[in-house]
Amino acid sequence: MNLSRQPFLLALLTLVALVAAAFLRRQGIAFPVETVGGPQTFAARWLVEMQHDWPRTFWVSCGLLAVISALLLGRLGVRYKLYGGGTLLTIPFYAIIACCIYISPEPAVGFAVSFLLTLALRYYCASYRNGYTFDVLFRGSVCLGMIPLLYAPAMPVAVLLPVGVLLFKRTLRELIVALCGLLLPVAAFSYLRWAFGEPFEEVVVQLAEQCRPAETGWIYVESSFAGFALSVVLALLVLGGAAAHAVDRYACSTKARAILAADFWLLAACASVPFLAVPSVVFLPLIAVPASVLIPFLFVRLRAAFANLLYLLVLALALLHLFL
Repeated sequence: MNLSRQPFLLALLTLVALVAAAFLRRQGIAFPVETVGGPQTFAARWLVEMQHDWPRTFWVSCGLLAVISALLLGRLGVRYKLYGGGTLLTIPFYAIIACCIYISPEPAVGFAVSFLLTLALRYYCASYRNGYTFDVLFRGSVCLGMIPLLYAPAMPVAVLLPVGVLLFKRTLRELIVALCGLLLPVAAFSYLRWAFGEPFEEVVVQLAEQCRPAETGWIYVESSFAGFALSVVLALLVLGGAAAHAVDRYACSTKARAILAADFWLLAACASVPFLAVPSVVFLPLIAVPASVLIPFLFVRLRAAFANLLYLLVLALALLHLFL
């Protein structure tokens, strides 16, 4: 059996098992304070306060967001035939990156940001078609504009807008609509704060202050050898997926090639996030979106036996990290 082309039911069961195991194992662990929160905006603090008031509800909600995000990304790969063949590896790899390496005791912000980025990527991919696509571009841009309100250092993900417009061959009028959608959440939140008596520019000033370059971009977390090995293997798989796409990009359709190129730029933008402010584990669910889309491109080009062995190794490391 070639696990890189596993059926949907197996991918779904793996996803649910990994998310459940990660959330159940990580919920009661004491985490280093300096690696948890990072800079918090007004909206992020409001979300964290709600999580403190209803902890169980938010833990279940974050798990559901993780499952939905993984399924949306898996459907993206199949619908647009990104890998030259059907594969659902995007689904378990999202869970491994976003959930199995490290989970904050306040996961609401991280998984909300990851879900918004997944929706934005989905809407932008849907805009690659004949005719005008004002509606999907606007919705995708609104999702992008909401991300910095929850995690200010994630501003670089806005690169998806110009890259998507260029790669998906959108018009100037569609670009203007997309820009309006990108700015709408910040403008609406600024107006809301102003209505409660705060300065209108306070939101923009806070976002700018939280995006100053950090002294270091590394997140130090005490981890087992399995956790360290898992992180290294996943990083190598992401690089391998990007290299495989660069070498063999003409093996897929024009639309798939454009979507994977946009995903590569999104990956580069997400990778720059930890260097813009105090490192935070919000970075992991965020980068899981573009990384999980690129990794399967490598697996479908490997021999079945080696691909199976590599996939089982990643799963084994993830389970060892969670339970040992």
